[in-house]
Amino acid sequence: MKWYEQWFQEEYDKIYINRNDKQAADQVNALFNCLSLTADAQVLDVGCGKGRHLKFLQKKTPFAYGIDLSSYLLNQAQKSCGSLIRANMNNLPFQDESFDLLGSFFSSFGYLKGKKRNFQLLRKFSDLVKPGKFLFLDLMNKKSVLSGLPRKDEIKIDSMIVVQDRYSKDDFVIKDITIKYQNGESKDFQERVMVFEKEEMEIVCQENKLRLLHIFGDEQGAPYNPDVSPRMSLVLQKDYL
Repeated sequence: MKWYEQWFQEEYDKIYINRNDKQAADQVNALFNCLSLTADAQVLDVGCGKGRHLKFLQKKTPFAYGIDLSSYLLNQAQKSCGSLIRANMNNLPFQDESFDLLGSFFSSFGYLKGKKRNFQLLRKFSDLVKPGKFLFLDLMNKKSVLSGLPRKDEIKIDSMIVVQDRYSKDDFVIKDITIKYQNGESKDFQERVMVFEKEEMEIVCQENKLRLLHIFGDEQGAPYNPDVSPRMSLVLQKDYL
């Protein structure tokens, strides 16, 4: 079983239940403020999870759709979102050139082993975008994340003790998670997301006919600073053929 098939379930939701809705709303607003999209834009949120960003996308356009592999998170998303589809991002059930905006929010790009496979996925994303329209990749900023990576912590959430050990290896930021329950049982999970250099993303985007319009340095759309920005969020436009 892939790490993301195991991890994005009930335990993940309990640990991150208080993710910031305002942060998601700010990011969606910053993105739409810099794009020329109409109120009937076709939008796809890839890896929508429980719909934190999707519910704000659906306030912008009634034609915003969310896909995720986790049945559990999609069931949670149903509380605030519509137009949800269970699918693997490697095999998206849409025709090419279907969307005015494809968004990958909150580090949901970079799950696959090796840069080649991740860049092949980027090509699939690009294929789904209409010529002249937009792709958004919300990535971690490699330099600042690796320089400030906290190593190990332990927190109590309800009846669980959650131990998280973070480290980097082979261009991945890895988190080993152990959850200890009151009855003495424990479960182990892992989260691993690839981080990228700005220059290599520029090259692979050019190879896929994607033009870099903006880089956001945080969820509010601040200018990107490679030394200190927490995010390296790429706003891309697909070239006309």
